[in-house]
Amino acid sequence: MSKNNQQRYEEEIEIINSTFQSKSKLCQMGNSLPNPSDFAYSLMEDFFFSVQLLHNK
Repeated sequence: MSKNNQQRYEEEIEIINSTFQSKSKLCQMGNSLPNPSDFAYSLMEDFFFSVQLLHNK
């Protein structure tokens, strides 16, 4: 992997991680939501969307 690609890869991983972390904080609060399973589904959807974006670059 070239240095440029490596850097971009690390930045993207960081973005996914921070998105995921803020979502999981929401998830903890989300236990009081009316439909926790809908929330879990949207979390999965966001995750796969992020992975897809990375893959298409």
